[in-house]
Amino acid sequence: EEEEGGEEEEGGEEEEGGEEGKTDEAEKQRRMEVDADEAFLDEDAVSSGDEEGEEGEGEGEGEESNGSNLTSHHPRAGAAASSSQPSLHLTKAQKQMDRLRTKYAERMLEFLIDLLSQLSTRRFVLTLLEDAAAVVKVHLSPLFRRRRHATLFRQLADLLSSYVAFPVDEKGEALTDEQLIEKQYERITQFQRLIFSHWPALRDLAFLPCAAVARREDLQRHLSLLSPGDLHRLACRQLRIVDSRDPRVQKQDPDPTFLLEALLSHFEKRPSQRAAAAAMPLYPTERLLWDEQQLPSRHSPGGGALALPKLNLQFLAPADYLLRNFHLFRLEATYAIREDVADALSRLKPECAEEFLEAHPNTFFRSGEEGEGAGSGSGSGSG
Repeated sequence: EEEEGGEEEEGGEEEEGGEEGKTDEAEKQRRMEVDADEAFLDEDAVSSGDEEGEEGEGEGEGEESNGSNLTSHHPRAGAAASSSQPSLHLTKAQKQMDRLRTKYAERMLEFLIDLLSQLSTRRFVLTLLEDAAAVVKVHLSPLFRRRRHATLFRQLADLLSSYVAFPVDEKGEALTDEQLIEKQYERITQFQRLIFSHWPALRDLAFLPCAAVARREDLQRHLSLLSPGDLHRLACRQLRIVDSRDPRVQKQDPDPTFLLEALLSHFEKRPSQRAAAAAMPLYPTERLLWDEQQLPSRHSPGGGALALPKLNLQFLAPADYLLRNFHLFRLEATYAIREDVADALSRLKPECAEEFLEAHPNTFFRSGEEGEGAGSGSGSGSG
């Protein structure tokens, strides 16, 4: 009986030790997960977590003083409570990681824009970007097509496209509009000769005028008749617009959207920047007035990328210098107009009628507390 009692005591001690070891391992794993998650949280989330931790510690001390510490008596309940906590931290960490990825992509586009805006680095970087079809990949990325929290990324992508297609040759000499048109028509003529010789199904495309081929809609209507394999053969083997080693086309089923967009962007006619500047309205629009990405407020935190042209010590051409100064002067005048409008609204203190909200349900009003104080939004106080 003594031996059996000793064996039972030893077995009970081993089981308790095993349970304690499992509990310790689970606790260590939980702490490692929480520490890894908290590393990606922003300052607000960390501060709020600290406040919640302090409140939890206060409650825990009160429970210990009353002698009702249930976690020590019920390890399963404590494990369940600890397992629910990392899920909240994981959600916050995923959001923080998404913001960090977006900021990284924005900074990368800004870096490429800076490299393309100087002649000393443009001649090398431009060749790499064209070989990798970087602009096409940026426009087809999920971040570019996202509507929320991607306005700055789309603006930087448009600025990158404008610098890739800037009218300057490899030697740094500026090209006129006539030279650009002549260069593009020569490219289209070679493309039509290839189509006439090797693609009988696209024979109609070979007889179109160059101006019609340069239109995106007409060219897309003809190229959409090709299969993904035919698009791969045309873009990678014959025209060599896309590298055959690209991951998007190495698969057995290449991405037809990517190949078609690469062909369209290579042959379509892009509007000149001078024509786009001449077509701009004389006064700023409402969208530009309240665009925080191009016109950051005085109380903006800063530290992020901006879709603004930079005044460097070196420019691509005299036209590049004039265009950069034009855009900056335009934004400076728009900022002054916005300050005057916000000051007038804060003094008038308008009120929004319920009938107006019922007739315009899509209209929203931003209070002054969200921006620069009393006059940062489109109205002050209630509207």
